[in-house]
Amino acid sequence: MTHHTSSSSDSARHRALLTSSHVATAQQHVNDAPPPLGSLDDPDSDQEEEAPASRAYGGGGDVVVMLGLPHVFTVGCDDIAGGGGDGGQAVVRWDDAAEQLVDAGPDDLHAVTAPDVEKLLPYHDPTAGGADEARTAGGERTWGQLTSAITAELLSRVTGQRPLPQQSAVWHMSTTDRVRGEPPPSAAELAMERQIAGTGGPPPPPPRELRFSLDQHAKTYSAARLGADRTRDATDATSYLLSALDGDVTEADLVGEMQLAFLAGAHLGSDACIAQWFHASARLFLRAHALPRLRPSLAAAWLRALAAQLAHGGTRLEVPLGEMLGEARARELRLALIVYKRRLQEEEEEEQGEGMMEVVMAFAGVEAAVAGEGWDWDLGAEYVRRGRVVMEDGEEVELEMDELQAEDERGEWAPEVVELDEHGREKGLISWND
Repeated sequence: MTHHTSSSSDSARHRALLTSSHVATAQQHVNDAPPPLGSLDDPDSDQEEEAPASRAYGGGGDVVVMLGLPHVFTVGCDDIAGGGGDGGQAVVRWDDAAEQLVDAGPDDLHAVTAPDVEKLLPYHDPTAGGADEARTAGGERTWGQLTSAITAELLSRVTGQRPLPQQSAVWHMSTTDRVRGEPPPSAAELAMERQIAGTGGPPPPPPRELRFSLDQHAKTYSAARLGADRTRDATDATSYLLSALDGDVTEADLVGEMQLAFLAGAHLGSDACIAQWFHASARLFLRAHALPRLRPSLAAAWLRALAAQLAHGGTRLEVPLGEMLGEARARELRLALIVYKRRLQEEEEEEQGEGMMEVVMAFAGVEAAVAGEGWDWDLGAEYVRRGRVVMEDGEEVELEMDELQAEDERGEWAPEVVELDEHGREKGLISWND
């Protein structure tokens, strides 16, 4: 699976994601595009060299050819992904009007010649300059954790794109894609489109709609349930997640959708996908406190994926994931993790099976990820409820935080409703004075 972002100096709307079912391990430049950059570790290695004839392309991965790129552009290619590419080719073209990558037409295929392809040197070839086997192996391992559950069927279902048998297995995603259920474009967005059209330029293409299984606007409880059952479903999303598995959606699909939303949000800057990832993570899975007991395989798989995402988002992104989320959502995520840790400890005391141990070990990975660079969160530390904070001007302010008040008032500390007698005392108690 590879991701490509393409951009020019004219607009910020043209970043596009090209997702392929195989691994692109070689780079092809066409037209007047500059040669590929050299090793990041060697600033003087950007001179183009002839590929050794003995290492001609053949089974080293798939080839992605991009045609019609603008004069000023940046193409980002994930060369750390490992896999079993079978030497296929994907040809795409830059659409100037839509400012995104689209499938190339039949007339464009003549631009790709076999001799050019055969000269390509695979990224992972040992003769390639600046190769770092340890770094490459680590990158492949990380990428595998970030994409382990993303399949061709899932990409087709979410994006609505089904490549024909004679076409390359390619799915396009863009920064402007929307998630099903989002509100329509705002008045400001519509005004911008009219302004672009008024200047003679074509209006932006309508955004594609991504169809995730977990709806951001759906309630986690059923109106048919009453009393304690309804309250439990409203505060614990386990029943909602299990109901999503009643149809054709599998456990792997739920994990894969979260992985896809994260990648599109983190690497394309898609606000819609970041919101989808945050909703699925902080407001559904981290609130599904009974899931480790009822579906430990799903809970463990999801936690392993989350650990990889948080580690990647804290250290590998140009804009850290915490900044993408914003202060409010990052705080909500941290509180959700604190509560999840407490509930998981309670579940572990009651359930000591092998499945529960897998969940506990997977959450340990999450805890280690947020304790590291980019987050610096200690989920086991005592949470400050009240204290004095010194402001920048030296003034001391008394703060009281009640986010975990409901969590504190559980179990033996939970409030109870009692009936009082005419003297204001609880009925049913034994009095030695009467």
